[in-house]
Amino acid sequence: MDIDPQAVRTGFDLVKGAIDTLKGLRDLIPSKSGQKEDVAKQIELAERQVALGEAQLAQALGYQLCRAHFPPKPMLSIGVHPKHVEAIFRCPDCGAEQPPREHFDRIDEIESGARNHNERITKDWMGI
Repeated sequence: MDIDPQAVRTGFDLVKGAIDTLKGLRDLIPSKSGQKEDVAKQIELAERQVALGEAQLAQALGYQLCRAHFPPKPMLSIGVHPKHVEAIFRCPDCGAEQPPREHFDRIDEIESGARNHNERITKDWMGI
């Protein structure tokens, strides 16, 4: 069974739209009744549950999740690293990348160290 990610996204957008409608209704409740705060808490809870559901569904579909905030946000693919040919993902909210740039810097350092080591060994072995 194939899941259409766009259809899923549309479904979540509709749920979020319903929550926005509830927020508008909250403003219509008189502030003296005490119900306004209760409605606000319920709306916050519903928003959190939608965000958690979105994260769980995104993870099930194979998306990377940004763990810089909770609930985690699905990260979007921004392409492939040109040298290391590894997919890079970015959080649309905070801009965090996975893998981070430091990951590629470390790979370059390791490869450079290995090249230098191999050159020294070759020169020593050859008597140069």
